[in-house]
Amino acid sequence: MTAPLTQEERERVGICRGSAELLAALWREHPERMEPLYKAGHAPAPSKPPPPPLPPIVFRPLGVARDLLDSVAEDFGVSHGEIIGNGRSAKLVEARAVVITILRARGWSYPQIGKVLGDRDHSTVIHVAGKLDIYAERNPVVGQSLRRHDHLMARGQV
Repeated sequence: MTAPLTQEERERVGICRGSAELLAALWREHPERMEPLYKAGHAPAPSKPPPPPLPPIVFRPLGVARDLLDSVAEDFGVSHGEIIGNGRSAKLVEARAVVITILRARGWSYPQIGKVLGDRDHSTVIHVAGKLDIYAERNPVVGQSLRRHDHLMARGQV
């Protein structure tokens, strides 16, 4: 039979019952001595090894913006290329306004958004963003598209 835990080891377990690291270390170092305590109900079960670390998240803003552009283009019945192109029709300007609003809510700067929208100047982006209310009044698709993409307005999604 193995030697029971010393008084000091029993105190460490008793004092630090909530300390998962210490208990895991005791189970690792003295499994034969911890087993009787576990069976008697004086120690928790051995913890599972921690899961492997997750791979780092690669932030691809242009890829995410492309996905957003495609989705908004679908809402307005236009193509991705038309949104970033030079067209000035109402539905293209309104689609751009929706993209700008979502990206601004995500913390993108006006110059960054301008780059995504066909290398437009930041002042053009600011001008379009300021007219969102007018576009929403004129075309209900603007509001519908914003509501459809509402979940993207919280940080961390786009």
